[in-house]
Amino acid sequence: MHRRAMRLLQRELRQQVLGDGGHEERSASYHLLMLDRLAELARALQATTRDQPRWLMEAIEAMAHWAELIRLETGAAPRFNDSAADAAPPLDAVLAVHEPRPAHAVVVFGPRHQH
Repeated sequence: MHRRAMRLLQRELRQQVLGDGGHEERSASYHLLMLDRLAELARALQATTRDQPRWLMEAIEAMAHWAELIRLETGAAPRFNDSAADAAPPLDAVLAVHEPRPAHAVVVFGPRHQH
């Protein structure tokens, strides 16, 4: 069951995380909520299986980068495309659980696949 769930998640991430790291809905709230849940999953997998699939970590990296790019000067996420102030954890709280990338790292999530 675990392997099937992970295959389904991988397929959905290919569909939902765009090449620039943003969520396909282009909603900051949806994006942050999904990023928060994916980071939580990565931590749970590390604790239980000692494994974090590369494709999952690449999606988290790409999504964290996009979140950094959209951050307003106030540190908040912009409210566009159905983004509500209380629909997701604060942007900084979501990014705080994410390990910073080395300055030389380049993240490419890859093209969106159609099924």
